[in-house]
Amino acid sequence: MRKILSQGDMDGACFLYAVCNAYHALSGRKATAKRWRESLKWIPFANDFISDGGTWRYDEDVALYEFSISRILRELAPDMTFRLECVPKIKKPSEFAELIDSSSVVLTNIESEH
Repeated sequence: MRKILSQGDMDGACFLYAVCNAYHALSGRKATAKRWRESLKWIPFANDFISDGGTWRYDEDVALYEFSISRILRELAPDMTFRLECVPKIKKPSEFAELIDSSSVVLTNIESEH
C-alpha cells in the first residue's frame, strides 16, 4: 500500500512534498533519504522552501518552481525523463480534469490554499 506524504512529514514544506509525491506517483518509486537530501542541495533557496510559509515569497516565480522541480526530479530519477508544463492559473478544482491523465500529475496551490 502506498503512503502519501503530507506537509510536515519530512521538512514541513508543502511544495517539496508535492514534488516528492508527484515523483512517486509517476515513477512508482519511493525517494530514498539519501537521494532526497541530495536533491535539496541543488535547488535555489532550499531553506526558504523548508521554512514556515517560505514558499509564499515565490508564488509568482513560476520559473523558479519549474527549475526546482526539474532539479529535484533529475536527482531522484536520473534514468527517467519528465516533461514539465506550466499552465495558466487554475481558479477552481474542476479545471484539473482537463490536465490530468493516467501518466500525469498537477502541482498547484489554489488561491493560496495548499
